[in-house]
Amino acid sequence: MSFKKRLVLYLLMLPAYMAATFLFMQLQVVIYSNIYLTYSLFFSLLNLFYAFFVFKWNLLLNIFCSIALGFIALYLADKIAHGDWFSWDPYGILSTIFKNAIFEIIGWEILYRFKQFIATKNQA
Repeated sequence: MSFKKRLVLYLLMLPAYMAATFLFMQLQVVIYSNIYLTYSLFFSLLNLFYAFFVFKWNLLLNIFCSIALGFIALYLADKIAHGDWFSWDPYGILSTIFKNAIFEIIGWEILYRFKQFIATKNQA
């Protein structure tokens, strides 16, 4: 997959992650569960959808990478949550959502590059 196609997919992922976060917030209020567990699982499901329909890797790699990336991105966004990116966001909620989406996209690009590196190494 060329970089231009991946860039377009990443640009489409950003609003999808941001919109999904607000949906996950509403679901978390309804099911009364731990906020970090709920978001990590829901982002892992969103990542599974992305992995199966876009990258089309094998089953175990899709599942492992999606779940790991969901938890890692949420952890990183939570740890860096105290830096306010937007002056009109006093509680840092939108900043954290945006950071989570950025970490997810960066994570997918790292995984793609790593998979390409392994594939070229196996061909040689």
